[in-house]
Amino acid sequence: MKINNIRFKNKNKNSIKELYSTDGIDLIEEIQDKREKKLFLSSILYGIRQYTPEKYQMKISLDLFLKRVLNQYKIVKRRANEKVLKFDDRQLRILNKIYVNLSNVQDENNYLGQIIEYTYLKVIRRNDTVNKIGHEPIVSYKRMTLHGNEKFSRRLLDFVSIEDWKYVTLCECKANLQREFHSLKLGKNKALKQKLQLMNHLESKLKQCHSRSRDKNNFVEVNKVIVTAIKPNNQNQMPQYYQRTIPILTITDLINLL
Repeated sequence: MKINNIRFKNKNKNSIKELYSTDGIDLIEEIQDKREKKLFLSSILYGIRQYTPEKYQMKISLDLFLKRVLNQYKIVKRRANEKVLKFDDRQLRILNKIYVNLSNVQDENNYLGQIIEYTYLKVIRRNDTVNKIGHEPIVSYKRMTLHGNEKFSRRLLDFVSIEDWKYVTLCECKANLQREFHSLKLGKNKALKQKLQLMNHLESKLKQCHSRSRDKNNFVEVNKVIVTAIKPNNQNQMPQYYQRTIPILTITDLINLL
C-alpha cells in the first residue's frame, strides 16, 4: 500500500466549519494576524488551565480569569518586544463568551473539548509539512475502508493526519481524561473503549503503508496520542490494551506547541 492512496472522508463534511463557528472560537478566528491569534489563544489556554482536576468547572471569578489571561498576554507580548496594558473591546468580548461557556455546569465539559480540538487543529496546521487532515474521518485505502467489521468499526477518531507522506498521527481529544479513564476502568465507558480499539486497529493497517521515501525500509511511522486538559493520574491503572502507555498532550503542551 502507498501512503498517497490513503483517503479521509469526514463523516460530517462541515465539521471543521462548525468547530470554527463555536461561540467564542468564531471570534478568535476573526483575528486576521496569525501571530497575534496564536499569542492571544495561548494566553486564553493559560487562563483555562485554572481548573480543578476533577470537575473542570470554572472556579474563579470573571475578573480573576481576565487578570490571569492578561498577565500571561503581557508576558508573551513582552517576549515579542511589544507592550500591552489592557485588552481591547474585541478581546474582552471573546473572553467573556469563553468564560460564560466554561462556567456552564450543565455542559459536561463539551465546550472545553471543543476548545481543545480547535487548539490541536491549530497545532497540526502550524507548518506546511502536513499533507492531509481528517476530522472524525472514515479512513480508506483507495475505496476500501480500513475500519474493518468489528463492533468498534463504526467509531471515528477525532483527528487523523499525514505529515511529510511518512508520518501518520491518530488522535482522540477528551476534555476530562481523568473521568474517562475512571469510568473505563469500571467497565462503563464503551465509547472510549471502542475508540481505543479502533486506534489500535488503524495503527496495524496503516503500518503496512509505504511512504514516498526511496529508502529500502520505507514503511510509514504511525503515532497515537490523546489530547486533554490536565494529565490524568490514573493512566497506569489501565490494562495495557487500553493504551496505558499512549502519549498524552495537555493544555500546557498545546501552549508550547502553538
